[in-house]
Amino acid sequence: MPLFLAACEGRQSALAPAGEDAAQLHLLFLVMLGGAVVLWLALNGAFYVVTRLRPGQMSVRHADRVILFGGVIFPTVLVGALLAWGLSIMPEQRATGDGLVVRVTAEEWWWRVEYWPEGAEAPVITANEIRLPAGVRTELKLNANRYIHSFWVPALGGKMDMIPGRETVLTLRPEIPGLYRGQCAEFCGASHAMMAFETVILEPAAFDDWLA
Repeated sequence: MPLFLAACEGRQSALAPAGEDAAQLHLLFLVMLGGAVVLWLALNGAFYVVTRLRPGQMSVRHADRVILFGGVIFPTVLVGALLAWGLSIMPEQRATGDGLVVRVTAEEWWWRVEYWPEGAEAPVITANEIRLPAGVRTELKLNANRYIHSFWVPALGGKMDMIPGRETVLTLRPEIPGLYRGQCAEFCGASHAMMAFETVILEPAAFDDWLA
């Protein structure tokens, strides 16, 4: 158990959320896992009852009830409830940003990062590293050249595809300052392994000083 749990930490783990969006996805995972465990226990419990505790012949009427409630109604209600709850939190993953816009372009094979503060006439441009303020929801505008890529910082939120000729938008609200690893989550070609980047989360004042 300690060996398996050791993989739950780290700067590239979705099981160690460091942002509001990642925390929502982590909760979604735990709830869905719990529902799957309940369904698995109920199904295998039913098999155990009919094969070990009561292996004798069952009346057709009783068997029909078991199939109807255990095989149709219970799974449908459980999965339907999980689906409804999961869809209810999806809008929170598309919240608007608080002002700062970061434009990220996946090149061959590196990341172009442009910071557009409110009112700026020109961007601040860096490469292969993204810096974001903690406690602030930042809007990321994602683009790609030639190949499809996917932007993903597991500790901060979900991934978003980057499609040539189409701009996609992702917002992130980091909570814990630190250094996190991001990567391209879509196989994009021979140098896919090079499509990794560092994500530095700073306190708002420190971020403003760095950007200035």
